[in-house]
Amino acid sequence: LLVPHIVRVIGLTEYGHLAVLMAWGGYGSLVVQYAFQLTGPKRVMQRAEGESIASIFIDITFAKLLLLFIVLLVAAIFLFAFLPFDSRGMFSWLIIFAMPISVFLNSTWLLQSQDRFFSVCILAIAGALLTLGIGFYFIDGTNPWVVDVAVLVSLFGSVFVGAGTLILSIRSIGHIEYHFSLKRTLSMLKDDWHLFASQFTSMLYTGSGPIVINYLLDAKAAGSYSITDRVISTIMTAALLSHTAAYPRLAAAYLENKKLYFRTLKLVVFWYLAVTIMVAGFAWMMREEIIQYLFGTEAGDEHLNLLYFGLMWLVLGIFGTALTGYLAVSGRGKYVWPLTVKVLVFSVVTAVPGIWLLGSSGWLAALVLSQSLVLYTSFKYWKAESGK
Repeated sequence: LLVPHIVRVIGLTEYGHLAVLMAWGGYGSLVVQYAFQLTGPKRVMQRAEGESIASIFIDITFAKLLLLFIVLLVAAIFLFAFLPFDSRGMFSWLIIFAMPISVFLNSTWLLQSQDRFFSVCILAIAGALLTLGIGFYFIDGTNPWVVDVAVLVSLFGSVFVGAGTLILSIRSIGHIEYHFSLKRTLSMLKDDWHLFASQFTSMLYTGSGPIVINYLLDAKAAGSYSITDRVISTIMTAALLSHTAAYPRLAAAYLENKKLYFRTLKLVVFWYLAVTIMVAGFAWMMREEIIQYLFGTEAGDEHLNLLYFGLMWLVLGIFGTALTGYLAVSGRGKYVWPLTVKVLVFSVVTAVPGIWLLGSSGWLAALVLSQSLVLYTSFKYWKAESGK
């Protein structure tokens, strides 16, 4: 809701500069997250002998803290030595540091594993309302600090929710005696390496759009892509909540009752497709109004292609998530990485000429085409498990 308002005030080009910084910050965030959103619930629901929920949470938090220290150090060196700084905002560079910090704080995975969805819901609503209030009140053409306020509202929600979930998680585990072990932390990072490598490789084609488009075209094109990506990603995240909510139980069900696991997974995929196809159909019928709302006076025909491929990307978004979750809970995490490398190569090979031919929508078109590999692999595993 807020992004179109920001774009109308600061312009597509300036928003494109911020989008490039957010893309770089996304890499740091992914390193800190290290696929713990997948492996954390799995560890909680499939605890080894002698493990407790509290010890799992503390081990993961220490591992994220170690990764955060490395990321912030590398980000500082990278920012001041290599990154060109084109934004008008004095504090736009904070994006690169604040995004990994918010991921370190975020402990939603533990609360979800404990069925505390209502607590996460309240935090998310409060963060969203505060962000909207700050954004619509302070972002206007008369504010000389408008770009820095735009940076603030881009980060506020994730930091607020992250801090809130960390506090609730610490309170939920109570007071336990715990001894930090670097060896145990490093062992955890080693065990999860394959899933992290897969997530990072995936980020190279799903999150690099603004960077590559800015380099091949310009900041304005990167801004156009980023607006579409932000809106589509938000809808996709909402539609994926059924899988997010079911994931801890799926992790337990795979060991206890495989029929229940696949029945539940099939239901999640069906409802995701039903919802997103309806959303995509409605959005395409209203495409002229949506394009005008998102891009204002700068709306053009090229933005229709962005919306078209973005909606296709939305509908296909469940398959990569479901496949990765399946491989994680079934102990096949090492097979995720080779698949994402194939998708990365396919995406890059098709995206670069796609950008030259179609502009910024070429990157989204390549992402859509790359999902054919994910679909093929998903059906291959489904056939192996079900015998059908």
